[in-house]
Amino acid sequence: MVNVLLIKNPKSDDPFLQGLAASGHHGECIPALSFEYINISDLAERLGSPHNYAGLVLTSQNSVQACQNAQKACEKDVLSHWLEKTNYVVGEATHLAAHQLLGLDCRGADSGSATALAKQMHLDVKPEATQSFLYPKTSLKTIDLKGQLATLGIQLDELVVYKTLPHPDFAHNLTEYSQSIDGPPDAVVFFSPSGVDYCLEEVDRVWEGRTKLVAVGPSTSQRLSSKGKDDQIVMDKPNVESLLRCLQGSFAIHPS
Repeated sequence: MVNVLLIKNPKSDDPFLQGLAASGHHGECIPALSFEYINISDLAERLGSPHNYAGLVLTSQNSVQACQNAQKACEKDVLSHWLEKTNYVVGEATHLAAHQLLGLDCRGADSGSATALAKQMHLDVKPEATQSFLYPKTSLKTIDLKGQLATLGIQLDELVVYKTLPHPDFAHNLTEYSQSIDGPPDAVVFFSPSGVDYCLEEVDRVWEGRTKLVAVGPSTSQRLSSKGKDDQIVMDKPNVESLLRCLQGSFAIHPS
């Protein structure tokens, strides 16, 4: 059995926790981040003008949540016309959130990163398309998806709709978790560059490098490397199947 700490907000029926348990491992989540939603009235106005856009680009579950908040703030339906558009997401979790919260069936569930999504959009979007895609995003300076797509002739209309902040109780929760287990966890999984920025120092303080670090995707891996953590495992996609493959390869375990 491998003990895994997931630096992420826990969810009901969390697929990572369920997948780990089904494979004979143990996982726990500690929230790394908190979020503040902003510019919701501006987002509602743009969602209410679907004729101006080719579709939506949603790169996180928080961007999906922001769209749902915008719908709730409106007296009229601003989402139904987007069903007719070609909308995109990064990853399975965002795809599921868009379907459940917005009723949208989006492309990109198999993309594990914004760069992979850009490649898919390049294949999908016709060169003569002139309308831009609405892109609700975080305030953090992450991968320049707008710049990547612009070089491919695809335009994004960016709107910052949430701020990413450190979770105020992370250090306390991490200490409590460390006291509840015997020794360090076998692996600590970071899901985003901001999670690395806000939480790596505390993880090092508690376990002093005595645990294997796992990065979800290339951006998170690069952030760990920038902090001197080159000895890491990198998941190619943000799903539990990728995590289990990494654990199998690194801890000489056999799939259940």
